[in-house]
Order: sequence, then structure tokens, then C-alpha cells
Amino acid sequence: MSSTAFEDAAVPHSLGDNAKKSFISVVLCPDGMQWGVHEVHIVTLLGVHDDSRQIFAQIFDQLIEILSEPAFLKDLINCQDYQTFIRKLTAYMNEVSE
Repeated sequence: MSSTAFEDAAVPHSLGDNAKKSFISVVLCPDGMQWGVHEVHIVTLLGVHDDSRQIFAQIFDQLIEILSEPAFLKDLINCQDYQTFIRKLTAYMNEVSE
């Protein structure tokens, strides 16, 4: 397992081909949690099956770009429900892919 941690976000991801299917899981921690030497407020776990490696590489790049942008990151951390989080994340992903 590898991890990219910066600012307020951690993105752990598998280095191998051990995911049975691709997935993204998100944990929001408004009060923060220790992640190595960082305190993070959002953890986005990625598992990538070999069949979807190419599309997940694009998603990973977009996700890193979004989580590297302080305004986007703060907005996502402050989401109060799943629907709002997904709506905002999708809008940001569309914005960075243009």
C-alpha cells in the first residue's frame, strides 16, 4: 500500500494488482486524524482492478488535482452528507478535466 498525503488529505492506494474490483472509499474527518506526519481531514482510498487501470489513472490524477486545491478541499471536507459530497466532487472533477 502506498499513500500520498499532503495538506489536509491522504490518498492511500494499492501498488499491486490485488483488487478484485475497482473502488473509491472516502472518510471525512472534520476534527482531523493523524496520518503519518500529517493531520488530515479527508482520506480517499483507491483500489484498482487491472481491467480499469487506465480510467482509474485519470481519476487518480483528477482527484490529486482537486485535493491539492485548498478551496476545493475545504469545500469537500465541510460537506454534511453523501449526496452533497458526490455532487461537489463530480463538479470539481468536470472542472479540472476541461
